[in-house]
Amino acid sequence: MKIVARTVKGDTNVTLEVSPADTIASVKAKIKAELSLDDASSVKLIFSGKVLGDDAASLATIGVGESDFLVLMVKKAAAAAAAPAPAAA
Repeated sequence: MKIVARTVKGDTNVTLEVSPADTIASVKAKIKAELSLDDASSVKLIFSGKVLGDDAASLATIGVGESDFLVLMVKKAAAAAAAPAPAAA
């Protein structure tokens, strides 16, 4: 079945081919691969107003079906701290 994950702003849409037995963790992994996100980036999914926090839950258990959409929130990993700027003299 196909589902869509889109950001709150609607500027990013990801169409995924999934099965009802897929877990939230596997859907997050597919989204990371599709968007070329690194492993340190955090992906949160929301369905029917609820944050999907149980990565082991299946889409069928949650009630996600064909053509449903998930809200996608991505927090990219912070870049390594830059060296402090030299003090002004």
